[in-house]
Amino acid sequence: MDKQKIINEVLIPLEKAGFKAYFVGGCVRDELLGKEPHDYDVVTNARPDDIHRIFPKIIDIKSESFGIVVINIDGENIEIATFRKDRECDGRHAEVTYADTVIEDAERRDFTINALYQDKYGNIYDPTGLGENDIKYGFIRFIGSMYDRCKEDNLRILRYFRFAATLTRKDGGFFTFAEDIKEIKTLIDDPAFVLSFNRRVSGERVGKELRKLISGKNASVIINLMANISMRMFDKIFPKELYDLEYQPTYSKYHTTSNNLAHTLVTFHKMCDITDNFELRAAALFHDVGKSVCQDDTGHALDHEIASVEICEPFLKENWKLTNHELKLIMHYIRYHMDMHKIIETKHPEKIWNFMYSHEFDGLLKLLEADCTDVPNDYNDFDKLMDYPLLSFFKKIEYPKAFTGPELMEFVSSGIFLDKGIEAANAAFARELIKAYKHGVTGKVISKKSILKQAAERVIQLRKNNEVKKDA
Repeated sequence: MDKQKIINEVLIPLEKAGFKAYFVGGCVRDELLGKEPHDYDVVTNARPDDIHRIFPKIIDIKSESFGIVVINIDGENIEIATFRKDRECDGRHAEVTYADTVIEDAERRDFTINALYQDKYGNIYDPTGLGENDIKYGFIRFIGSMYDRCKEDNLRILRYFRFAATLTRKDGGFFTFAEDIKEIKTLIDDPAFVLSFNRRVSGERVGKELRKLISGKNASVIINLMANISMRMFDKIFPKELYDLEYQPTYSKYHTTSNNLAHTLVTFHKMCDITDNFELRAAALFHDVGKSVCQDDTGHALDHEIASVEICEPFLKENWKLTNHELKLIMHYIRYHMDMHKIIETKHPEKIWNFMYSHEFDGLLKLLEADCTDVPNDYNDFDKLMDYPLLSFFKKIEYPKAFTGPELMEFVSSGIFLDKGIEAANAAFARELIKAYKHGVTGKVISKKSILKQAAERVIQLRKNNEVKKDA
């Protein structure tokens, strides 16, 4: 909703009724950073009963136990929170009591940059005296004690890392931590805090924070920090096998990094340079986790991509609550990333085409590029694949990635061996592509209809052969 509309229809009516009203939190922070706020939160000293009298359309009654009233203006919901102070906290949810001033309200918030208030005229109120400067100079700072704030709400430690990964100053620089790294380490090494986090923070909230963190502009730096200070005792953040990679040397013939965790981190860093796509970055982070359970003494880790899927799929499903689409895509990238290293070795060029049409090839190509970051030139499979002339030819083809069952059924009835027909159509298409390449022809050069007809004949012949076997 337009900010001025909220001023006219929320802030001013509250003030006319004798109350104070401000914008608060992320919307004020984002404006000071030169960004367009996604939404606007309002805070006031009016109690919920007062808000009911001022605004007739109340939407969410349940939220009022937290001191928040949700009103509806022209079809859009607006949250109005009463000044609050925490009375008791269980590590995730607080029992609140109402407060009368912004100073009391600010003391219960997480970071100084989120404890800024703005009135209808645009005047900024900074009760902590630190928020505006922290935004200017790029500091993420807890209000008061880091330990106390995170004990009140355990999720705040993840929000701390997430903001460092996603926020940028007006000059483009990244935010950094105001607290000393030793203070962060003391918190995450505290068994009582770890136990509370594991018990109280839901997978949905962990996943929500880590999606944003991993997709952030400064994600590589923060993920590197989180790996090196080791958060392995937190059950829902990263699988423990990720940390175990640190104790396994890389196969020095193929990697310049010293251990598998170091290789993983440079792969993730490179992926962050390539794309901000969450699924690809997550795949880069977890692609070699399986080496922790299958690498032998010589440094070989046969089928580690399969082991990585077996470890990460249940972990991410349970602890990050990813969507089926997210999970399927990440696991696909992990499962087939080693095939990309081998594809250049094939003696049958049509297999490259078959792989391209049946997999998320563009994403796998990006993962291959990232995976080869620390690989010596002689073994860099990404460079070899990019130098393979047939690859660029395949990528120019205007046809869809694969022939489908419905297309084939225009020429033959459904039934057994239809899958064999689709395989035959795609194989024939690949062979025709290679012929076209050899003759220097590009673009739309092959009759899709004729290939489907040939494939249909193949299906019919297989069915006839099958009937002969039955009669025999």
